[in-house]
Amino acid sequence: MRGLLLASVASLLVAAANSQEKKKFDPSKHPWVKYKVGSRVCYKGVANTPMGEVTNVLRRELVKVAAGNFIIKETHNFKGKELTEMKMSALPTYVKADKVKVGSEEYPCHVWKSVEKGKTRKTESLVWIDEKNRILKVKSDGGEEIDAVAEELDVEIEVGDKKVSCTKMEGTLRSSMAGIKGKITLWATDQIPGGMAKMILDPEVGGVKMTFEITEFEGKE
Repeated sequence: MRGLLLASVASLLVAAANSQEKKKFDPSKHPWVKYKVGSRVCYKGVANTPMGEVTNVLRRELVKVAAGNFIIKETHNFKGKELTEMKMSALPTYVKADKVKVGSEEYPCHVWKSVEKGKTRKTESLVWIDEKNRILKVKSDGGEEIDAVAEELDVEIEVGDKKVSCTKMEGTLRSSMAGIKGKITLWATDQIPGGMAKMILDPEVGGVKMTFEITEFEGKE
């Protein structure tokens, strides 16, 4: 189930627009559409429980891009069981101009709305992007309610043998489907397909902290 939560978070992360006047989204900035079909990313979630280590694997792959829409194939593997789902999204639409405070500074942003449709549910997300293409805030609704804001900008972390620049974000996640409420910390970047380098989920009550990290990725250009 937490692989599904990871997928919901990953689907939030998009990049900035090419023209603030026309308010149209630039496909070459999108963390999926800027790549070719076949681009992929694989996450492994690990939790240390009293019964031992529990792992959860999520693979996401770009399988189709057409007429402003794109389809991601998601494959979850948990306790030997595999679940595959196709999810369709359109390029984000413009909402408004806004500001986000990070530390002591306020950053002008543009807010974009994206909608992702799976087999059983629809997720609507809002993303705040600054003029440097950095994600400063995300909110979503659709089974998993996520509300996160940037805590640190331009944080460098290692993903495999590559160093990537990220926005470190912190916030809350509430899942009615999984019955989980807790804190999330995520590292957003435009240098990896899908836009997310790492996530930590820390439930408030009765849960175990789980860390999701990338095991492999390929962005075909």
